[in-house]
Amino acid sequence: MDPENTSNGVKILQLDKPNTETDYDIAAELPTVEQVFNEAQIDIKKARIKNSQAETPIELREPTSSEQKKIIEDSLTRAKDIETAARNPNRWESLQQVAGRIKLIVDFSAPGTYFKPRKKDRYEHLIWAWNMDRIRADLAAIVGIQIAGSKTQHDFSIFSREELLFEFNPELNILRDQVRDSITESGLRFLYLSRSANQDHPADEAEAIRKVIHSPSSFVPPKSVDIRDQGDNTFDQVKALKEYLERNLQTESNPNGFLKPGDTIVFVMGQQAIRTFANIAQFNAIPHELQAYIFPMSTPQSGFKEYVTMETKGRIVYTMLGQAAQNLAPYTLLSGS
Repeated sequence: MDPENTSNGVKILQLDKPNTETDYDIAAELPTVEQVFNEAQIDIKKARIKNSQAETPIELREPTSSEQKKIIEDSLTRAKDIETAARNPNRWESLQQVAGRIKLIVDFSAPGTYFKPRKKDRYEHLIWAWNMDRIRADLAAIVGIQIAGSKTQHDFSIFSREELLFEFNPELNILRDQVRDSITESGLRFLYLSRSANQDHPADEAEAIRKVIHSPSSFVPPKSVDIRDQGDNTFDQVKALKEYLERNLQTESNPNGFLKPGDTIVFVMGQQAIRTFANIAQFNAIPHELQAYIFPMSTPQSGFKEYVTMETKGRIVYTMLGQAAQNLAPYTLLSGS
């Protein structure tokens, strides 16, 4: 069966499901510091050449070998912690403990779109990455459903046992109206950050999310979702996040902001966090008045080592380009421990 040709966009064949087993040796699957360091030198060389050929080259700030290895060591530690937490069923209990303070769920786009397992990008040849945008979007919805249920005293724990929100699931469907009402009543909001249209591709990620939230089968009311399609990479999305948070933070000059000092944001994210939170730190994208949690998403075992390596190399290159800080922005990992 070709996942590109499924007739019902809501029901996508998941070729490599997120690996949630708990007896899997995560540490043994991690790359070594030297492996990542050696591969990073190739990416650094490419970045130097690309910058030198640019119409307006920038001044690069290449980390020293020692600094690169420190970044790699930090990334590998965080990668292990995130993957371990993503496989811990008790992370849902951790989410319930802080649900009352959560006002916003942030979902960065991922490989594929909600309806297509892959799209034209650097991940399209990686089978383990197929459907990641769909999986992450559904997980963000399920996280939101749990939070809304906690805020409105409804038990929606049945959703936490699902990996995808299929259109035809009678056990969930019977709760749809109650879930939508709870999300509205709770005041919870969702932010989806995606790539914008350009000469190479349409705004396909955003268009897919708009389509699904406006469908009768959606558990999330469209009025609770904000979509920002900006740029073509995580760096641009982080800038969009910064603008969104600053515009919606309640201050004396902005009394109508829905985010108040002390409120919490949840990022539904896996290994991408080890690079994204370096971008966030560089641009102070999260106002200091707000706290960040990560609800972890697991990575298929077949792609774990490669994904960690890619994100860590990206963190080093972004640092070189002045688009990432050497240290990550602070966050609390909902680990369930």
